[in-house]
Amino acid sequence: IVAAGDINEQAQGTQLFVSLFHLCLSGTLATIEQRLKVIEALLASPDTKRRVLGVLALKAVLEAWHFHSTSSFDFGARSRDYGYWPSTIEEVQHWFGVTLKLVETVGCSEGPVAPYARTALAEKFRGLWHQAGVPDELANVCRAIRSSRF
Repeated sequence: IVAAGDINEQAQGTQLFVSLFHLCLSGTLATIEQRLKVIEALLASPDTKRRVLGVLALKAVLEAWHFHSTSSFDFGARSRDYGYWPSTIEEVQHWFGVTLKLVETVGCSEGPVAPYARTALAEKFRGLWHQAGVPDELANVCRAIRSSRF
């Protein structure tokens, strides 16, 4: 039997992990390419729990509107910052452009996470359309998914 405290700690750990994949307020300077490699490995894992983490991380990199931090950046002896923060629209477009390529690859595949990648795109579509600055890339992903799925 799992104690309620253990479940709460697991949920907090999952939230903290997922927050590492946000465009802003992630607390990490990892590039989008580095983050996508982690996501790809999780999505390809034979372990269901790892695939779930991969889907949650994918949703996080697709987030274009609502950023919040689950961490405090003002603790410890070493100064910390909020992590990567795009300084130009081109950086934002690059972030979402490469992310949408991964969504297309995974979403058009026959893998077990393909439906979840398509659902993640659908859930984040509005924010991507209005904030990400990649309408052509977004339309291309939708066309690719449409050609392989209804």
